[in-house]
Amino acid sequence: MHKQRILVVGQTPPPYGGQAIMIQRLLEGTYSS
Repeated sequence: MHKQRILVVGQTPPPYGGQAIMIQRLLEGTYSS
């Protein structure tokens, strides 16, 4: 099985709030396939 690539469009911190925090957590997370 190979790694999938995704494109995330949005802001990353700073600023600290809402969408930026969730995108940062999404990018730093580890996921099983």
